[in-house]
Amino acid sequence: MRKFLKIFKNRYARRIDKLLTNWDVKFLFVFVSVSIVSVVFSGCGFQFPFVVSQDTLISNHVPDLAKKPNLVWSHKQSSPISTIDYLTNNKILITTHRGEVYAFDLLLEKRVSKIWHPIKQFSAFNLDKNNGIIYMASEVKDMILAYSLVENRLLWKKNIDGIDNIIAISGNSIFITKNDRLIISLDAQNGKILHSRKLNNHIINGCKFTDNQLIILQEGGVLNILSYSLEIMKTKKTNFTASPRLTTSGDYFLLTDSDKKLNVYLKSDWSSPLMILSLESPIYSAPVIYDSLLILPESNGIVKGIDIRSGEILWDYTGKGLINQPLIVNDDVVLIPYSRGELVSLDVRTGAELWKYSFDHTIRTCTVIPPGCLITDSDRKVHFLKFQ
Repeated sequence: MRKFLKIFKNRYARRIDKLLTNWDVKFLFVFVSVSIVSVVFSGCGFQFPFVVSQDTLISNHVPDLAKKPNLVWSHKQSSPISTIDYLTNNKILITTHRGEVYAFDLLLEKRVSKIWHPIKQFSAFNLDKNNGIIYMASEVKDMILAYSLVENRLLWKKNIDGIDNIIAISGNSIFITKNDRLIISLDAQNGKILHSRKLNNHIINGCKFTDNQLIILQEGGVLNILSYSLEIMKTKKTNFTASPRLTTSGDYFLLTDSDKKLNVYLKSDWSSPLMILSLESPIYSAPVIYDSLLILPESNGIVKGIDIRSGEILWDYTGKGLINQPLIVNDDVVLIPYSRGELVSLDVRTGAELWKYSFDHTIRTCTVIPPGCLITDSDRKVHFLKFQ
């Protein structure tokens, strides 16, 4: 920037001296100069102020959830937190509901980058750790863009009217929805529109992949199976009409709704459900299948372990408050965030409580990362728990 201004000054110094004798022209010159500087800085300013290395971005390590963690620190953030992603070397990426993005160091216990505002009021924020690319969409700006954390630059941006959400990323394709029931696939490398398809009803609560197919749940409990080119291959009507939700776990799809119904399907066979259950209360957190065990979290705080082959309830556990956050299962342990502020660890095989940790405020999110676990709460705090 300094080099640019120096060249500008040297080249036009004599002309500028003459122009400065006229106050009207002087004002015009100042206005134009400020405009040039603003344009240059705005072009250079769209950059995340933190460098990420690709070789340390991906980590499959999960801590031992059976051991009770210790609270390392708790820090209040300036804005309500939307998402947390683990980056590299004890750094995390935090986004807020205000559209802010910044890096936070777990060891230094502080923000280590400036607050970045990449797009106004993004309605979706997805980090693809396979290539270190952030995909962001804004319903306000009618825009979707891709930014490389590794190359530290904007890859592409595209204006799409009525954009609603980024529903899925798979391979070299991004699937987005528009508020007029349209689903669009984009090339992840350049943002070029590959295919589009308008459906009969709005897409809700679920978009899953299996065998190069896209499974989409619509209003009224209608399931559509589409190819990656968005050709409709099969349509299935269900009786799940009250806030239906489609989730996936291993080789299974699970369909639930607020009318206390649950169907379990094999991914390889949609002809009939493998299991049909009528529940005691609605489900707001997706069930998980671990080996042959269905781990079922109900909104009343009861978690059940059910044999998926026989339907027998093997164990149940009653906790305090609503369960509306995803369960975390690893190495025969299930981690349950209760909204009232309790984090509970159970033995998957027996349902026995291994440990419990309590917080003062409602749990908003629970994220397991290689160094430990991050909890965000309704008081805008981040709690870092480290497993022993």
